Amino acid sequence: MKYLDDNRLGATEVVKKTKISPERLRYWDRAGVAKPKCIQCGTRKFRRYSQNDIQKIIFIKTLVDVEGYSLGGAIKKLKQYNQTNEQGAFVTKKEGLCDKRHESTGFGTA
Repeated sequence: MKYLDDNRLGATEVVKKTKISPERLRYWDRAGVAKPKCIQCGTRKFRRYSQNDIQKIIFIKTLVDVEGYSLGGAIKKLKQYNQTNEQGAFVTKKEGLCDKRHESTGFGTA
């Protein structure tokens, strides 16, 4: 399906890349985690995910599976991240999440 749009991936490729189930991906789409572009080919519709969509999915997956957030809480955290991203307040790390404000002030560190 890559021939439809070079910059976007199909649902099957996203499932492989993010290691989440197709059912979970569809559920998260309905919840608003990602907003894939739908492409009509005849009577079939294909969901095409941007790199930004994939980053959001990975971010939410980390919050839900590693940090223990509910999906609703993870979506709120994603919105908070998007609002503060321009200021450089939150960064993602391979092993989890880190708030640079707490690191720089010493607040919230052991």
